[in-house]
Amino acid sequence: WGEAFDELLRQVGERAGWVVAPFDRDVDYHDFVDGRPRLEGVLTFLRSRGIRLPLGLADDPAEFETAQGLARRKSEALTRRLDQVGVTALRGARRYLEAAGRLGLARAVLSASVRTTSLLELAGLAPLFEERVDADRIRDEGLRSRPAPDALLSVCRRLGVEPLQAVTVTSSPLGVEAGRAAGLTVVGVGDG
Repeated sequence: WGEAFDELLRQVGERAGWVVAPFDRDVDYHDFVDGRPRLEGVLTFLRSRGIRLPLGLADDPAEFETAQGLARRKSEALTRRLDQVGVTALRGARRYLEAAGRLGLARAVLSASVRTTSLLELAGLAPLFEERVDADRIRDEGLRSRPAPDALLSVCRRLGVEPLQAVTVTSSPLGVEAGRAAGLTVVGVGDG
């Protein structure tokens, strides 16, 4: 995200004659991008900085100064990064998911990423989930982003479980809010 946003912020600053702060990979990411579909993350971050870009078209190239072009720029940056370093599963994730499966618990992954399946495959976790709700399904079902409970409730429906019988594991405050709003037990996982 930073690679995509920083170039735009630099260009905006040059045109306006200002020094524009770069994308903060911790604060800005968590406040404006994390857990949102890509285009929504772009628009939310730009609004936070008072920047308006035309929406553009879904097939805009990365060079276009549109929200769709910026979303494509981010996608291309992620592809390059994945090719360079790959994906590593969170420590203990495989062991937990395997144990849950042995106990007969249904497992699902919820992610606003269009690359959910490929990321799970790269991490070696894809076969451990019975269901996936990803960016395509979120769009197709018209689900609202976190903190709305929509996507979690969709996961529960797909698994055939009542929200009160489900647990969500999340790494973000918006995920905690969504889990509580859906009526699930929430486990927050931090990185420090």
